[in-house]
Amino acid sequence: MCQSFLEDYQRELESQFYYQNEAERSFNLDILLMQFKATIGSIQRSFKSAEIKAGKLVEEVTQAMSRREEEIVEVVMQSYPARALDRRL
Repeated sequence: MCQSFLEDYQRELESQFYYQNEAERSFNLDILLMQFKATIGSIQRSFKSAEIKAGKLVEEVTQAMSRREEEIVEVVMQSYPARALDRRL
């Protein structure tokens, strides 16, 4: 009888320990999940920012190339006025 009582008591302690560890583990997993979500959100914001900056850079490069082409055409027309007149006709 005493041994049975001790065995039952031991099992009860083990199950309490198990549930306490499970609760801690669940809590730790929740914290880990929140940290993961925060990290993913930060990464997404970083990618969005990089995407916006890349778009602005492409726009600036396109505008610079367009201005450069206009300048080249203007220099060519000034260098060869007869050709410029021919093109206009």
